[in-house]
Amino acid sequence: MKHVRRPAAVLAAALTASLLVAAPAPVSAAGGRYSADIRRTEYGIPHISAKDHGGLGYGYQNAGQCSGLQVRG
Repeated sequence: MKHVRRPAAVLAAALTASLLVAAPAPVSAAGGRYSADIRRTEYGIPHISAKDHGGLGYGYQNAGQCSGLQVRG
């Protein structure tokens, strides 16, 4: 018997599982000026969504701070 590979099915299953792993964690600044949703995959990779660039920057900073990421600029 030949072994048949189904990469599309495996990829679809992995993507579906990664979406079910973690719900978005809303974060917002004390004044409520910036806000973002941070969702992490099972491997800890953050996916950040926000309504504007300020919120995206705030979410990036928050996700980096929680994971110990050091950004130098």
